[in-house]
Amino acid sequence: MEGPEFNDFVGSLINKDTKEVIFSMGKDPEKEVIGNIENMKIVRTKLKVLARSRPNDKYIMVSGLK
Repeated sequence: MEGPEFNDFVGSLINKDTKEVIFSMGKDPEKEVIGNIENMKIVRTKLKVLARSRPNDKYIMVSGLK
C-alpha cells in the first residue's frame, strides 16, 4: 500500500473533539485519534509494506499501532 492510499483508508488523524483533520501532528497527542479505527485494525493485521509514505503517514501508522 502506498502512503496516500493508507492515509485515505484509515481516515487520517483527527481531533477527537472537533473531528477535524489534523495537519500539524504531535502538538496535542491526547486529542489525536485515527479517523477510521476499524480500517486501522485491518491495516494492522494485513499490511506488510508501506511504500512512498510521508512523515505524516508514518506518524499515523505509529499512532494507530499504539
